[in-house]
Amino acid sequence: MRRLSYFIIVCVCLLSATYGLQAAYITYHDEVTNQVGMGFGNVLQTLALQQHGSATTQAGSVLWNGSSDVKSGDAANQSQTVTVAQLTAKGFDANSLIVILNLNQTGSHPELDMHTFTLRFYTSTNGSSYFDAVYDINDIRNTGSTLALDPEVKGLGTGQAGYVFRITFEGAEADNFFANSAHRIGALVTTAMDNEANAGAEVLYMGDADVNEVIPEPATLAVLLLTGSLALFGRRKRLRA
Repeated sequence: MRRLSYFIIVCVCLLSATYGLQAAYITYHDEVTNQVGMGFGNVLQTLALQQHGSATTQAGSVLWNGSSDVKSGDAANQSQTVTVAQLTAKGFDANSLIVILNLNQTGSHPELDMHTFTLRFYTSTNGSSYFDAVYDINDIRNTGSTLALDPEVKGLGTGQAGYVFRITFEGAEADNFFANSAHRIGALVTTAMDNEANAGAEVLYMGDADVNEVIPEPATLAVLLLTGSLALFGRRKRLRA
């Protein structure tokens, strides 16, 4: 019994060491938004990625240096940092802030593999102070999601539905960030999105779970409907018996 207690304590310490340095985090819960008309000009996009030439992978970033946006890698011209003023003008707040991934893949390969991405929250106007929120397919908080089982995300076209990722803040992070309308969000994809990238830009844009139409991902919804149907069938069968 004592050995088991020691083992549990060690596991808790290891988990704290692993995730304690990165307080804010991003998770995927098999949700999408079915909104349309969400192309450039209608959304608060952060990072838009578009591969160069014959490349089949995409990676890049848009960050803030204190006076202007700095793009790198495959970041498209539409990439930008997003300010608190822009978020609040849309009615977004820390309690239900989300980030949505929209893909624009065409042809016989309409999918990409998404492994990880980072949102950088600047808590100073000169860009010197910030914290990161990371989505990582290997994070135990994503265990059981469809993307954890298979990192493949499918393109639905620019301005179509997107994959919804939930942002969780810890401690005073949200208050510190939303305290100044000039604070802003940048984004990074350092581990390339791969699996034959092509055509239009892949876009990460900010949203709000209470504003955007968030629903279960179609495959997950199908499982829920099937499970519900089987449960109802079983109940009717027991009642007849």
